[in-house]
Amino acid sequence: MRKHVFLSHDVDWRFGGPPREHILARRDRFEQSVLENLDTINPYDNFNQIMTIEEKYGCRSTFFFRTKYENGDFRDYEDQIRELEQGGWEIGLHLDPDSVESPSEIAKEYHDLSSIAKNKIVGNRVHFLNYDESMLAVLKGLGITYDATLKHSRSELVDGDFGFYRKEIVQFPVTTADVCMFVHMDTSEEGILPFVGNVLDRTKDIFSLIWHDNTLRMKKGRKFPDVMEYLHSRDVVFCTGKEACGLVNSGAFGEGQHEDTDSV
Repeated sequence: MRKHVFLSHDVDWRFGGPPREHILARRDRFEQSVLENLDTINPYDNFNQIMTIEEKYGCRSTFFFRTKYENGDFRDYEDQIRELEQGGWEIGLHLDPDSVESPSEIAKEYHDLSSIAKNKIVGNRVHFLNYDESMLAVLKGLGITYDATLKHSRSELVDGDFGFYRKEIVQFPVTTADVCMFVHMDTSEEGILPFVGNVLDRTKDIFSLIWHDNTLRMKKGRKFPDVMEYLHSRDVVFCTGKEACGLVNSGAFGEGQHEDTDSV
């Protein structure tokens, strides 16, 4: 069986990204040419670039949008959400960490994002990966079929972060993410492709990869096109969370993992 990659992007920042001062305070993350063009090119606005890269490989991924942006309004993303959906990309909910223990807040966020999404939202990931198992039943009641929040370790690859779980809804643990590689594991830019290759070698059926939309013009984050090319060369199947969930429910991947899980 060909291996699958559930590819997703967390849209963590308000429309337009952080203020200029925030970027300049983190200038070491960018090449000088990026900093010199801040007035004309927003390094945090990368939707079109990501879509173009993924289109090259016939890939569609999932974009998780928040509804509670600091100093911003999620409705500002309405045009981007419409364009993504029209192109076949999936929109998921990026639930606020403070909402996970409140059924009413979960429902409000779900309905808020649904008000500007054309297609039914069936996937969720909590911002900062703030996992709480009690939310699963609430999500199921709203019609969400999978959650992609669970993460056992940010600093190493562990078996529990591969594949999927069956609970109230399907769970896809975060196998790895750009921030895990870049920060928690201190992977060099040259080491990213070998690291991804190791992840793929350890994968039995499917792994979940997050590449934040705002990192595409950053050092290390700019390796996304190379990662896509490498995975394509390994003959993987790229899929959205909705597609991955459908495969799980069809029995394509077997029964999945069953042990009790707690995130870190």
